Amino acid sequence: MKVFSAKALLMIILLAGTPIGEFVKLPMLVYHMVSHFQEDPKMSLAEFFDMHYNRGLVMDEDYHQDMQLPFKASQGVVSFVWGELSLLAFPLNPAPENFTIKKTIGQNSFDLPSSYLSCIWQPPRLS
Repeated sequence: MKVFSAKALLMIILLAGTPIGEFVKLPMLVYHMVSHFQEDPKMSLAEFFDMHYNRGLVMDEDYHQDMQLPFKASQGVVSFVWGELSLLAFPLNPAPENFTIKKTIGQNSFDLPSSYLSCIWQPPRLS
């Protein structure tokens, strides 16, 4: 029962609050495409997508069907934020009195001579 409830809630969130819900409209896209291909058999798939997605809003006789196509009309996107915002408090422990920092080789570039560092910025040489 918990798994079913979790899956149902996930589907509700994905379909309502994200563009994934637009994929539900794919059958309408196929139906509309077939009707256009029956009207004009010479129309290609690229021309169909150009007509409906590249040219902006065209007020023609099938405008209402065009607006039902996926990713055509922007609907109010509902945003779900679940959880609790809490500040994490980390205790600040002072360093012990006998704490020392061990220096490793290459950690601090101030110990390197300046002639070594200036060699890095040389242009490549042809040999």
